[in-house]
Amino acid sequence: MEDKLYDHDDENLYVYTRKINHLGEKESRRHEIPFDVVNPMVRDYVRKGNNMTQQQVMDKYGLKDKVWNALKSALNLTKHS
Repeated sequence: MEDKLYDHDDENLYVYTRKINHLGEKESRRHEIPFDVVNPMVRDYVRKGNNMTQQQVMDKYGLKDKVWNALKSALNLTKHS
């Protein structure tokens, strides 16, 4: 599998999380997030939107930290202080 952060189709964004298993081999997992969920999620997170914290967004959408971090990397989401 090539080393990519995300891909998409017309309806979904797919983000990838990676880990090293107990044998030292790389494993990649694809997580599907529908665009109709991604859009409000981004709006909730950004400062000009609802300005929620990372934890608030993860709790609201039931995301694990690895998936949230992969999504932030794929969309280049940052908050500047």
